[in-house]
Amino acid sequence: MTIKQLRQARHLLEKLAPISRKISTMDINSCDRELTEREEKHLTDLCEQAQKIAREFGLYIYHQGDPRGSSLYLGDKRLTEKNYNQGFAI
Repeated sequence: MTIKQLRQARHLLEKLAPISRKISTMDINSCDRELTEREEKHLTDLCEQAQKIAREFGLYIYHQGDPRGSSLYLGDKRLTEKNYNQGFAI
C-alpha cells in the first residue's frame, strides 16, 4: 500500500465515521420506538450520503440496522444481508 492510498483511506474513513455514528444512534432509537417520518427521511439521506462518498472511491455501503453491531459496512462489491460481514465495518 502506498502513502497516497493510506491518505485516501484515512480521508474516506474520516468522512464515513460520523455518518455511521449518526446512523447507529438512529438504529438504537428505532429499537425503543418507531422513528418519525422525519427521522426515517434523515436516515435515508444519511445512507445515500454514505453511498455517494463510497462511490467516489469505487466502493459500496451496506446499512445493517441491528444496533448490536456496526451500522455501516464498506465493501469493494455490493454487500447484502448475506455477505455484509465480508466488508469493512465503519
